[in-house]
Amino acid sequence: MTTPKTRRQRGIDLLTVFLAFAVLVFTGLAVAEEQPEEATPSDELREALALDPEATPAPLPEAPAVSVPELDVKATPTEERAAYLRAKLDQIRSEQQKLEALQADIKTELAKLEQLRQEIDRRLGQEDEETVRKLDKLVTIYDKMTVEQVTAVLNEQPEPLRIKLLFHMKEKRVSEILGEMKADQAARISQLLLKKTTN
Repeated sequence: MTTPKTRRQRGIDLLTVFLAFAVLVFTGLAVAEEQPEEATPSDELREALALDPEATPAPLPEAPAVSVPELDVKATPTEERAAYLRAKLDQIRSEQQKLEALQADIKTELAKLEQLRQEIDRRLGQEDEETVRKLDKLVTIYDKMTVEQVTAVLNEQPEPLRIKLLFHMKEKRVSEILGEMKADQAARISQLLLKKTTN
């Protein structure tokens, strides 16, 4: 157990330490106020070089341009995908232009072919009319002949011409001519005439 004197002694000791600290703080502040302002390093450097502190310093020369190598930055997967899709789109547009050019060429060629077909049809029509006229003339000649004479002449004709001539004759005359022919030959010509009428 501490005695009252010890407590009092402690209080005095604390008060003494506090007062000593306060004296030191106030003394340090007073000393700091009395000291002259220290010169900055830049002022000292100016004085050493005998430069006027009020003068404006000369501008520094421009540094030469330095080429910095480009960094090889890797594209992200999204950027790579976008670049790939752009390239594909350009390729598709190019192919589309080629196809459109080919389509125009095909239309031109089709128009030329259509003109050619019309010309061929016109010429064939003229030839058909001419052929029909000639056949009609022969039929008129054969009508003046006897059935035996016409049958003999038709037997010497190539089969396609024979069929055409018989096709243009009157039915009564054809039946008379077929009656003069051999049975197998008459049957064959009858089948060919039937095909011609159905075609």
